[in-house]
Amino acid sequence: MVGLSVKTASKLSGVSPHTLRAWERRYQAVEPSRTKTGRRVYSIRDTERLSLLRYLVRKGHSIGNIARLEDAQLKSLIGKSDATTEATDRAANLIFDPTQAAERLIHTLATKDITLASSTLGEARKNLNPRTFILEIISPFLIELEARVDRGSINKAEKIGFTSVAREHLGLLYFGLCEKRSAPISSLSIAIATITQGSELTAFCAGIIAESMHIKTHYLGTAVSAWDLADTLRNLNASPLIIQDDLNGSSHFHSAQENYVSQLLPELDNNQIVWIISLKSMLISDRRLRKISNWDDCITQLHKELSDASGLSLSRTESLAIVA
Repeated sequence: MVGLSVKTASKLSGVSPHTLRAWERRYQAVEPSRTKTGRRVYSIRDTERLSLLRYLVRKGHSIGNIARLEDAQLKSLIGKSDATTEATDRAANLIFDPTQAAERLIHTLATKDITLASSTLGEARKNLNPRTFILEIISPFLIELEARVDRGSINKAEKIGFTSVAREHLGLLYFGLCEKRSAPISSLSIAIATITQGSELTAFCAGIIAESMHIKTHYLGTAVSAWDLADTLRNLNASPLIIQDDLNGSSHFHSAQENYVSQLLPELDNNQIVWIISLKSMLISDRRLRKISNWDDCITQLHKELSDASGLSLSRTESLAIVA
């Protein structure tokens, strides 16, 4: 196995080189191998352990008290910390009523008040936990927006305006979560790309849900070709794979999605599972394909993948890719 330098281990774990050396020297948090010349080299398992320690320290634990705990014990502590966070989120939801916020947001479509829609989204983003913001605010809003466009009560220019403010707040939330990202509780990660420009909102939603579950994500951008995605997944050691369709009810991307999957499958390894998040059935038949039909199903699958990955040896790297 090729060892990782201090610099690389620091980058992967989020622990600065100075702190890494201090934890190693004072607390024996990790025990790196050494080359024949005496240079310290770290394993992927070491970096993942450092990530767990960093996460817990940021939650208020003393490094001296946790540095020598087993990985399973560190994960147990993380679970308790997350339970406290979820309780705080629930309390926040009680103070700020998401149902009333969703109703106010839908009303802005009737009055065509894009400025009020933006301020309502901003309040919801700041006062609700990320998952509630997606499931109870953004998703109903985008579904209703598409319905009104189909009925002709919202024109193209108005749709662009409402979509732009939704994109702004989704982007602020997603990249904010990435910036504040603590140590993931497993080696599971998600690569996010879009087939076309119009799917960016859905990709952000998926990324926010994943990040809120402490799953590391990589946003690859818009209109990523199947071949470029396959190459990227190989570089990320990516398996399994999720293909994302529009979950807001539109069938606009369905044909493009099938063509994309047809191009992508031959580029993937035979053992890579492909999750299709789609409202419609796929005409493509392949043993690697798995269908997911809505956000709740997506969350359930991520929970399962996270649970499975967390129960595995941390030396195993597993990655998902969401393509909208």
